[in-house]
Amino acid sequence: RGKPYLAKDEKLFSKLVTTAFNHRRKTLRNAVRDMVTEQQLIAAGVNPDVRPETIGLAEYVAIANSLADN
Repeated sequence: RGKPYLAKDEKLFSKLVTTAFNHRRKTLRNAVRDMVTEQQLIAAGVNPDVRPETIGLAEYVAIANSLADN
């Protein structure tokens, strides 16, 4: 059975999730600001004002995949 969400770059995905959860009480925008711009979060369909623990796997994959495309 295949993976339900496929990250194009698994190392980038892992770094993104780890960074976000190291600062999970901050907004996502602030938690990952060294990796992702607010505009990139919005372009990936993710609200930059949410906390990292409130979004799901699909959103993290979307963010990582949008970064991998650039």
